[in-house]
Amino acid sequence: MEPERWRNVQRLYHQALERPEGKRSAFLRRACTGDTALRQMIESLLRAHRDAESFLEIPALELAARRWRTQDR
Repeated sequence: MEPERWRNVQRLYHQALERPEGKRSAFLRRACTGDTALRQMIESLLRAHRDAESFLEIPALELAARRWRTQDR
């Protein structure tokens, strides 16, 4: 990816993160001005960010205990 394009991805990604999740799609529609590949890339990064946050919400020991209880049955 060209450096200028990557800077644009980073800029729009961070601007999207500053908005409430429900308003990001409309923001990206306007900001990407028809560049579907750009929009999809940023949406993918936003999903990864969201998934990474939820990954750490459950403590590892609690998750392990849940798995152990279900395997024990």
